[in-house]
Amino acid sequence: GLSWLEDHHGNDTYRGASFSLGAAALGAAILVDFEGKDSYQGGPLSQGMSFFGLGMLADFAGDDSYEVSFGGQGACFTGGAGLLIDLDGDDSYSAGGVYPDWRIHGATKSFAQGSAAGLRPFGPGGAALLYDRAGEDKYRIDYFGQGAGYWGGCGMLVDSRGDDGYKAGRYA
Repeated sequence: GLSWLEDHHGNDTYRGASFSLGAAALGAAILVDFEGKDSYQGGPLSQGMSFFGLGMLADFAGDDSYEVSFGGQGACFTGGAGLLIDLDGDDSYSAGGVYPDWRIHGATKSFAQGSAAGLRPFGPGGAALLYDRAGEDKYRIDYFGQGAGYWGGCGMLVDSRGDDGYKAGRYA
């Protein structure tokens, strides 16, 4: 199937559970916001995420905030392409904090911010990209993200301009 959401004006708040805000499974989902100071809050597998399909979230202007619990912000699993594109503004990206990782007490899995992973041993990962063109941006994840590829996946985080801050636990 195909899902398309387009917003042209205003400061918007987007809240979604799993598979929302430009997330696709066996199809394509696209969310485009042209301007405003926007807030994106998503559950697992949201915000430009896919497997066996295309998931995209594109925001063209404004100081935006992105929060996802797991698997998003330009992420994909087997057979997917996941994109989050933000062209301008001082943005903040936050992912993780919900699903524990067994390696260290208190650590959580993020799989976000340009993260691509295969589903071992069934199939290799796809291609994921978080692209931020300009602004003073902040990125925070726990485990797996910020341009991470796992089990045949190609994950990328590209930030073109600005004084940016990155915080990650492991595998970033």
